[in-house]
Amino acid sequence: MEIVRLKRFSKREGDTNAFAEIDLTINSGTVTSIQAPYETGRKIIDLLMGKGTHSSGAFFLKGKPMTKSRLTEMALFRQEHVGYERLTIKEYLLFWKRLFPSSISMDSVLNELALIEKQGHVIKKLTTSEKKRVQFARCLMQDVDFYLFEYPDLQIDLETSFLFRQMIARLKEANKAVLIFSSSLEESLLTSSSVYKLSETEFKEMESDDGESDKRQIQVPNRLEKIPAKMADKLILFDPTEIHYIESKDGVSHLHVNKESFECTLTLAQLEKRLTPVGFYRCHRSYIVNLQRVREIITWTRDSYSLVLDDQKKSNVPLSKGKYGQLKETLGV
Repeated sequence: MEIVRLKRFSKREGDTNAFAEIDLTINSGTVTSIQAPYETGRKIIDLLMGKGTHSSGAFFLKGKPMTKSRLTEMALFRQEHVGYERLTIKEYLLFWKRLFPSSISMDSVLNELALIEKQGHVIKKLTTSEKKRVQFARCLMQDVDFYLFEYPDLQIDLETSFLFRQMIARLKEANKAVLIFSSSLEESLLTSSSVYKLSETEFKEMESDDGESDKRQIQVPNRLEKIPAKMADKLILFDPTEIHYIESKDGVSHLHVNKESFECTLTLAQLEKRLTPVGFYRCHRSYIVNLQRVREIITWTRDSYSLVLDDQKKSNVPLSKGKYGQLKETLGV
């Protein structure tokens, strides 16, 4: 069933386009991501909310033109802070429940976003990631057909990122329509049925040269094996695509994710068995690397090699002499 239709939606500023014309249909039970510059995405959402005037086209919700009076028929997550920060989480969500009556259980929403034990905490004292989770919870409290998220992957910790993906998967199972503006291709591929790229000159679904979607090209499997790691008294479950490389120190495996390192409960041999089918490579007796993260192969000497990754630290991972030729064959170079 068609829930959202953006029909030739565009905005001109002077003699130029603010963004390319958007022609998009979102059906129930689907998750769509649009990769766009941050300010462009915010501008589009403002226009969809009736803040400002678009130049041409229309925004339809469930077959009818969208108006300000119908904004309560959709749930919206924006980057601004929660507001009402003197309230506790529970008080805040009860306030929204009165504004948007629904049969959805507040406790189930709090549980889903790992906020149940913090429901009595004042919002002002929460971390940035926890405040984002409160906003996600507010969206879930609205029993609507369409959910719109503005760059939800920004400024959140790994636990919140994991919880967000779970939330999106549940919305899809509940036959909701979801549109996410995102800056991360990796995150888009993990959460979305369709991924589009938007610039000033074009709006298109991301495809490879042979016409297959980038999701197939990168070969993200339908079911990703979760990798467990310890963080204080918690057990964190990572998707393999989040992991840049794995290092073994004194018999303990360490997962390197962004700028952080987490102890893993599995041995390097167990991790190699699990991760090789999804694009990881045992490049050294003490290292496993995510090949999607490898940017360069450097030859230091005749017998010394290393891999440079595309993370913020430009991590340098050793490559064994005996693995060099094998890796080249694996990569087809």
